[in-house]
Amino acid sequence: MDLKQLRAKGAFIKAPPVPTEVTWVHKDPETNEEVTDTFTVHVRRMSIGWLDRVIGPGTQNPLRSRTAALISEGVLLGEDGAESISYADAYQLDFGLATALLNAFNRVNGKEEGAAPKS
Repeated sequence: MDLKQLRAKGAFIKAPPVPTEVTWVHKDPETNEEVTDTFTVHVRRMSIGWLDRVIGPGTQNPLRSRTAALISEGVLLGEDGAESISYADAYQLDFGLATALLNAFNRVNGKEEGAAPKS
């Protein structure tokens, strides 16, 4: 296979974020009843360079959450996907929502759901 063939097969990531549906089951803070929210987020497809920049060897801070970093850098909100989630906000996310967002990230990027990519 040559470079032209690899490009034609999508081997080099330059695609726009992918709209992806997320379902979050959680307790309503006012009624304490279980609520299900389904909404669309926009997920960036990752290249190896992107992954290294976000969670690679140069970012091995033991106090930094890899999951929060992936969500912050890889998941966009809003109708057109123009709103990013800060690392601080991603770090504070409800566990169920963080899991749903990470699963959406993994689906778009061809990874098994439930685990952050290894660097």
